Amino acid sequence: MNGEIDKSLKNLDLGYLQIFLLSLPTVIANFSVIFIGIVDLYFVGKFGAQAITAVSIGVTAWWTLAYFFDGLRSAMVVSVAHCVGRKDNLGISRLLNAGFFLALLCGLFFLFFSNFIATKTCYLLSQDPGVIKLGIKFLKYLLPAAPFCFVMYVAEGFFRGIGNVYLPMLLSIIVTIVSVFLDWVLIDGRLGFHAMGVDGAAVATSVAHVVGGILGFLLIIINRESRSYFLPDLGARRHLIQYAKIAIDAGIYSGLIQVAMLVFTAFLKDAGTVAQAANQIANEVFNISFLPPMGYMVTASMLVSTLLGRGQRDLIATTVRKLLIISFGSVAAISILTFLFSYRIAQFFSPADANVAMMAAQAIKIATVNQLLCAFSLVFRGALLGLGKSVFVRYCGILATLFFFLPVAYLLMVTCGYGLSGGYAALCLWTLFVLILFAPAFYHYQKNLAME
Repeated sequence: MNGEIDKSLKNLDLGYLQIFLLSLPTVIANFSVIFIGIVDLYFVGKFGAQAITAVSIGVTAWWTLAYFFDGLRSAMVVSVAHCVGRKDNLGISRLLNAGFFLALLCGLFFLFFSNFIATKTCYLLSQDPGVIKLGIKFLKYLLPAAPFCFVMYVAEGFFRGIGNVYLPMLLSIIVTIVSVFLDWVLIDGRLGFHAMGVDGAAVATSVAHVVGGILGFLLIIINRESRSYFLPDLGARRHLIQYAKIAIDAGIYSGLIQVAMLVFTAFLKDAGTVAQAANQIANEVFNISFLPPMGYMVTASMLVSTLLGRGQRDLIATTVRKLLIISFGSVAAISILTFLFSYRIAQFFSPADANVAMMAAQAIKIATVNQLLCAFSLVFRGALLGLGKSVFVRYCGILATLFFFLPVAYLLMVTCGYGLSGGYAALCLWTLFVLILFAPAFYHYQKNLAME
């Protein structure tokens, strides 16, 4: 195995500070991605509720589709980390090849059906002709970047799998800088460019993902930790099937979450543009505080999978416990600040509409409870993926999303008439239900492994 990789993962009996520092680059990388949406909202917020809602629909639709393929990244982390633990160099190489093949295949689907997806999605989620028109154009500019986005997913997952968490962070930061700069240039029309308004936000994000995909691919080829694994062996059928299964399981879970949020947005269709705009603001704020446990989830999947590959099963429970403590501490601090400054945060994103800001602030306060629950549920989810229980995770996603969250959300939002506040209360119940499924399952599977 490459000396640098072996050195970076040599001692996996890590302390709290080491685990935090290992997770921090992933948190920063995730924040960079979310920051793109925040900047989009900031720039288009001055155009009013229609613009905010159009961006909300476009971004929600994009992430709903993209998250089904986030399994490309999650599966790469878990599969490569397991091969690192077993010192299976050929397996690492074949997984990388499989990842790029599936990324391009999936990306072409978006490329060919972008117009159809954009039109159907916007008519499904809004009745406002102005919002529909803006949303369709937004997605038509954004969806063709999917192949590059998925290639970037594979590159990020690969580097995290071999223990290099800094290159994915650098890649995400570069993508964010490109997107923010182009937002500044294109939305208002600077440096000689024509002002594009909402369309400029979509073009900026799309170009940034193209840059990210190209850079991710180049980093694999030129980086000394990874270049020896690129295309030395194309006989990857078994690894392709193995990787695809994990990617499908992880992708279904992530995708169903986004589908649920898409339906959640549809439940607000009759509530008006103000409620939809407030939801987008509350959702973006929630996503920001969602980032620390997402980083710990990735770290959990990487460390647990590597420990499993090395046969160090006795360290798994201790490592996950440390991650849970760090995750809760990080999220608790963020949640308290978010609750206290909820109205000011909402007002920042909607300076032109006080009604939107007030409604968003109420939803943000409820979302802080959900943040605390996510601090635990996401770490357990990552640990279960690391143990190879992706099928269990997939079925839990189907059960929790389709048969619990959506009925409860409809009951509270529509039937009982609680609107956006009822929807965010349903989110809290949803995460609690997932935690009840994940926590006992992890300890059950981990105990069985320790006894083998």
